Amino acid sequence: MSIVSSGVESKWAKVKFAHDYASTMSLTATSEDSSYPVSNMLNRLEGNCYQSLITTTQYITDTGSAGTSTSADYLVLWLHNLYTAGATVTLQYSNDNFSSDINDAFTGETPTSDTYYFKEFTTISSEYWRIKIESATVAPKITIGYWGDITELDWVNAQFDPNAQRIRDDVNRSETGYQLGVYTKYTERTQRFVWNKAELAIYDKLEAWHNNVGRENFFTIWDSDDHPTEVYLMYSDGVFDCPYDFNGRYRNCSVNLTGRKA
Repeated sequence: MSIVSSGVESKWAKVKFAHDYASTMSLTATSEDSSYPVSNMLNRLEGNCYQSLITTTQYITDTGSAGTSTSADYLVLWLHNLYTAGATVTLQYSNDNFSSDINDAFTGETPTSDTYYFKEFTTISSEYWRIKIESATVAPKITIGYWGDITELDWVNAQFDPNAQRIRDDVNRSETGYQLGVYTKYTERTQRFVWNKAELAIYDKLEAWHNNVGRENFFTIWDSDDHPTEVYLMYSDGVFDCPYDFNGRYRNCSVNLTGRKA
């Protein structure tokens, strides 16, 4: 979508969805609390988490895809303590199960907050993958985390507010309309993306996203160029409706998303 400011035209980056990871992915960890297993990282839920029991260097490994060439170009971790713990994180890959071929997808770094950690890198295909966590001062904890191939969609072509919010609360009013009390429960984030006259390739990507996550949580990145820190955990309203335009050549696509403001 083009923006004109002071006579200069610029564009936001294409909208990206981080929803994909290998369908066979299954995680094991060097250490885990039996009440908070590492498998919790893949269920896309905020109500449980993975909890380690150690602070020494440890690995979270995908054993489900082991020996099968899979690709990735991003890593995302949501609601963790790695910033507070001062931990260094990287994603590693190998073609011999980390016997002698051990590579970093990017240089290890410490997250800048405990809300999320999102890292994009050049696409890599390999047979073995794992997260390496080192130098933690407290045992690591991660609520949601996975890696995979980013879904880059297109520039939106209708106005939208990527930071729209709505307060969820209970308001008590008298019979004559006087406000007697407000109980604020939480703040909700909303996003609506529209792609009118979308090419078939965009429709195919949106269909794959809808079929993959349905109403489950996933991550949106609305402008990775100028707003790289605005990565949000969102979920769909469940409606997937991309009608053909009047000549049947293109699709008019839109998605409505909601998420708890972290």
